[in-house]
Amino acid sequence: MSSQTPELPPLLADLGLTANEIHAYFVEHKTGLTIGMVMMAFAAPFYVPWSVAISRVIGRMESPVGGLANIQLIGGVLTGVVTLVPATIWLTAAIRVEQYSPEIVQLFYHFGWMFFDVTYVCSVLQCVAIGIAILCDRRTQPLLPKWFAWCTFLTAACYVPLSLMPFFRTGPVAWNGIVSFWVVFVEFFVFTALATFLCWHALKRLESEDLRDLAAR
Repeated sequence: MSSQTPELPPLLADLGLTANEIHAYFVEHKTGLTIGMVMMAFAAPFYVPWSVAISRVIGRMESPVGGLANIQLIGGVLTGVVTLVPATIWLTAAIRVEQYSPEIVQLFYHFGWMFFDVTYVCSVLQCVAIGIAILCDRRTQPLLPKWFAWCTFLTAACYVPLSLMPFFRTGPVAWNGIVSFWVVFVEFFVFTALATFLCWHALKRLESEDLRDLAAR
């Protein structure tokens, strides 16, 4: 497998590759894969404090007996795990790839993708909890805009076709297809960017309200 300009989706995101092709790819890109997976494993846990911040906002929107903040947080923690584990799986395949048979590398490769994609329900829990909490917010001026609730539901819906991914090697729901790769990843990053921006302003607003209430006592 000769060197070539990186492409998206990456060549490695192809279930149709043979064990020898996967092994050759890992050998050729060993350094890049190792660096990339170390960075992925390092970054994944930071999704948890991000989810904690969102839970603080949700906790102020829902009723005292609600559990949406906890559901969102659990979904966020699990999403961090879903990102962390595949990174270590692919890293394990890369660091000693020369000593592994093509079949062993193929097994790690497939296991990592299956763990990464089929466990999408963890992220669905988070998105749906956020959306419901927004719709339940009875404030005159909601902490988060109502349109963002529909954005979170759309994000959750985009994940659902990943259930079909194990059954297709090519096409839109294969793991390098337009739905499983492009739609899912683009929607995830759009959701993350919007949630970060909106929750940052919501937290600043909550801080101002708390300081005002404290001063009024």
